[in-house]
Amino acid sequence: MPDENTPQSKRPQVTRALSLNEEDDGFELDLSAAESPVSLNALEKDRRSDLPILGEYLIEGKLGAGGMGQVFRARHRTMDREVALKILPRSMSQDTVAIDRFYSEVRATARLMHPNIVTAFDAGCFNVQGTPVHYLVMELIKGDLLSDRMAQTGPLSTQQVVDILAQAASALEYAHSQGIVHRDIKPSNMMLTTQGVLKILDFGLAVLHDHAPTFSYGKSQIVGTVEFMAPEQINAPQNADPRSDLYSLGATIFYLLTGRPMFEGEVVQTALAHVHRKPPALYEVRSDIDIRLDAVFQSLVAKNPDERLQSAAELTEKLIELNLLERKSTSLSAGETKIGKLAPIRPTNFGNGQSTSQRSYAAIGIDLGMIHSRVSYINPEHKIEEVLVDG
Repeated sequence: MPDENTPQSKRPQVTRALSLNEEDDGFELDLSAAESPVSLNALEKDRRSDLPILGEYLIEGKLGAGGMGQVFRARHRTMDREVALKILPRSMSQDTVAIDRFYSEVRATARLMHPNIVTAFDAGCFNVQGTPVHYLVMELIKGDLLSDRMAQTGPLSTQQVVDILAQAASALEYAHSQGIVHRDIKPSNMMLTTQGVLKILDFGLAVLHDHAPTFSYGKSQIVGTVEFMAPEQINAPQNADPRSDLYSLGATIFYLLTGRPMFEGEVVQTALAHVHRKPPALYEVRSDIDIRLDAVFQSLVAKNPDERLQSAAELTEKLIELNLLERKSTSLSAGETKIGKLAPIRPTNFGNGQSTSQRSYAAIGIDLGMIHSRVSYINPEHKIEEVLVDG
């Protein structure tokens, strides 16, 4: 673990800075997530801009907050580079499990260098008023979370979804080749830049495939976001493998095309549905869906992992095979995937889609990690036990 006494460096002049009041009037660096937050005004200030400083980072604004931390827009003072600075809450600064999970995210993100995956620049620990402040510095992405895009525009076009599928497949193929299973693929962990490049975010639940995590799970604990979670991951988090990410991607595609998750209800009902119910055919929910896209969707969300596409590379090949995607040339960069023509082809007798009730799904903006709640768990014998759900 990093040294908790990281020294403050000298303060070079800063020529660009945004007002603290631009997004959140007088916001605080809430290191406690409860009582007695440390105010940004109590931190060392930059001489030119009068903005607060943490180590080499000038804090320019707040981006969001969640169960596993806060994220700030910041600037490296020497390099003059805008970054996103994620900080573990003070309430978790002595929690060894939370710290281990935080640094699992740090290590997972650090070993991945791909145009469709958020890039990590730095990580460590500051000392603020005697409190260790664990941090992760990432690229600052200018764009929209898919969850926010959906809230603004509603369901996406099939062309947009195929492009997202192709870019996500590229990112997951690379991550899986590095031994990383994300375990929390969902709209609020995926962002489209202003140039149309997809970025997969938040590796807070990621694990090395075929390696035990550095932190242990509690009894009957499941990990992930139940609306997008694979059946085997619901039964036991250690069962998640690359095919679990593909299931979550399929569930995400359903949401992007329809504006709602595959299954509705309370946590237990939703979990049971993922384990037992067949998802509806996409064309039964939305009339303009190409039957070929539904075939891809069904191949991602099979209950049995052995009956799914077995890799992200297979997903790309299936898109090409069905003429939904042209084979990418070496001259294309991320966000420039060539998409085959999509036309609404109505099936005559295809699939076993079943209707399902729906519920609205409220996106919360930036997803910063796990929010804990006590719910119920369906064990392998389909009995209900109390569990802690992270998601």
